[in-house]
This record gives sequence, C-alpha cells and structure tokens, in this order.
Amino acid sequence: MWLLAVLVTAALATSGSPLDLGEHDLELHGNHPGQEEFRGYLEYFKYSKHRPKCWWPRGCWNFVAGVVHREDSGQGTLRLYKHFDQVEFESGSYMASQPYATFRLGQSTLVGLRPARKGHHRQHMELQTDERTLQLRPRKGYYLVKPGDQTWRDESSGSQTLQAWMFALKTIQAHGSCLHQGTCPLQCVYEPGKRRCTPGAFCRSVQGAEGPQCQPVIGDHASVAAYEQYVNEALAEADAIRDRGCVVRCRNKWDDVMTRLDVLRALKARAQERDNPKLPQFIALVKLRTDEVIMTIGLALAVGLEEAVQNPRSVARLGLQSKGCGDLHAGSLSGPMKLLKDGQRDEARRELEKLQQTCPWVNELMNVSAFDRASKVAPRGGNEHP
Repeated sequence: MWLLAVLVTAALATSGSPLDLGEHDLELHGNHPGQEEFRGYLEYFKYSKHRPKCWWPRGCWNFVAGVVHREDSGQGTLRLYKHFDQVEFESGSYMASQPYATFRLGQSTLVGLRPARKGHHRQHMELQTDERTLQLRPRKGYYLVKPGDQTWRDESSGSQTLQAWMFALKTIQAHGSCLHQGTCPLQCVYEPGKRRCTPGAFCRSVQGAEGPQCQPVIGDHASVAAYEQYVNEALAEADAIRDRGCVVRCRNKWDDVMTRLDVLRALKARAQERDNPKLPQFIALVKLRTDEVIMTIGLALAVGLEEAVQNPRSVARLGLQSKGCGDLHAGSLSGPMKLLKDGQRDEARRELEKLQQTCPWVNELMNVSAFDRASKVAPRGGNEHP
C-alpha cells in the first residue's frame, strides 16, 4: 500500500500542502472485521417532498455523523446518524443509537469525486452501486481510529477533511487488492461526472456485474508502460498550451495538466520514501525521470501564459491585466523557470518573488513554488550551465 496517498492527490489536484496522513495510519489497525476505522461529520444530498425548498431541482444538504467500519477483505460499511451527542461522538465513544442509513462498501463500489454543485463551492464524494447513489460532502474535522492517536482532528481546510475521508474509504477497498500486495502502483478513483477512471493510464474501466469498475494496471512492466504513457500525455498537453498560448480556451487542459503534475509529484515523493521490491523498474524510472518531466511541463506552461498575455486577441488578456499580470512579458516567468530547471535556485527565487508581488495569480494558476522542489541543485563552483 506504499502509494495509496497518490490516489487522493490525483482526484483532488490540490495545490496546497499534502495531507499528513500515510497509508500506515489506516492499515495497521484494520485487521478485525467490524472494527471502526473512521468517523466524522458529513452532509448528504437529498430531495424532499416534505420540505418544499428541498424538492427538485434544488435539493438540500443534510447534516449527519458518519462512521466507517471495516468488514471482510475489501468490504466495509458507512453508517449515518442523525441523532447523536457531539461531545461523545468527537471523543470516539461507541454509537449506541440506530443509524439513519447504512451504506455497504465493496471493491466494486464506485467511490469518486463530483465537482461542486451549482451554487456551492466544494467538491463532494459520490458512492455508487447498481442499487443506490449517495452524494456526501464532508464537514471539517474527523476522528481516525488508530493505536496511540485516537483524537479528534479539526482541520483548517475542508479539502484536507475530504482527503481524509477518501483515504479511509479507498483504503478499505484496497485491502487484499494488488495495491495492498504491492503489485500495482496506484489505486483508481472513479469520476462519475466524466464517466472515467483516474489516473487514466494507470487504470482501465471494465464492465462488472454491478456496472463499470476501475481496475489498476498490475505488474512492473505494465506499470512502467503506464508511467511512460502518462508522462507523454502530460507533455503533449503542456506543449499544446504553449503552442496555442491560451489560458481560458485551454482551461480543461490546464486543469488536467495540473492534476498530472500533482500525481507525478506524489509518485516521486513516495518512491523516495521507500522502495517496492515488486515494482523495481517502475520505482527506478520514477526516481530517474519525474523531476525533469515536471520542470519541462512547468516551462511549457510558463511560455503559454506569457503568450496569452501578449496576444491582443487572447480572451484571457483583459482578465490577466485585471489581476495585475498585464506586464507579463516574454521571459518574465519562463526565464526563472529555466533557471530552476538548470538548478540556479537562488536567482530564480528572487525573480519569482518579484513577479508574484505584481502578479500573485501566477502562483494560484501554476503553483510555481512547487516547481522549486523539483528543480535540481546546481554544482558549486564553475559554470552552472552545461
């Protein structure tokens, strides 16, 4: 389960710091069927004839407490409670009341992420079987049941709580799977809105008895091939943004490239943490290529953004000017990115700090600071350029 953290990163594509929750947090205590694994506050989406403002097409989010239990290998339950004592719930006390609803979680259950509903700003989870679909939106705070650290965690970020819920649910599904055995690099996340599995090259969609299912690629050779395909797709999309010099018209490509960058960063971080003897060639390839790929993509995005600002016919030009980015010229962003790629970090940081003072939106769009961590360190003394 060495790469479980990657699946959530792939789905969320968050630009902030990664959630400090490793796979050991969830795998060390899940040996007994029926044992509680996780609890936290949720909102579930529902249409109600008894509440006019909640009837179709509007609907309402309803506040509940959620508790996750592990059952057999790859199986679990999510119980929702309407009536509970908040202090007891947050202390981890046993839930004696009857749940309002129970949702059974299996390896074939589609656990995915939905974009924010119209009028709302937060992503939500969707659990789907052939019989039922449940839309859930986590509230801040959760309780992770593990030895020596059974405390309520109040997260400052709702996205971190969402990550924690995805960890809990996907870890239960992964128990006994190839991810648990170390024969595949990633677990897959289903995106119901796009009807696809992600990360794409590492997953394939198959039609199961209960509907579409996501299956990860298995084995060292297949994982290497998937990595090469994933990287080539990311580079091609970054090149398209650079060549077209667009932002607004390429928004989908931007989002997809940023997601791929998050996955690549997470893969590299996990590969550096520990080796996987069942995927030796894959791990070696991730360590060898990933940083260079990330910097190449970053440079392409920088050039594309500069082209968009300079193009008088660009849809994004006025928007970028309103954000203080009107003075972005050729080399103002790509120049520091080249310096980072060559390992000249100090000079690159000075240039990027100046740029972000006048155009802070650059970091919001590209997460520029993350490229700093992927840049190589130039040798001391002599010419830093080869």
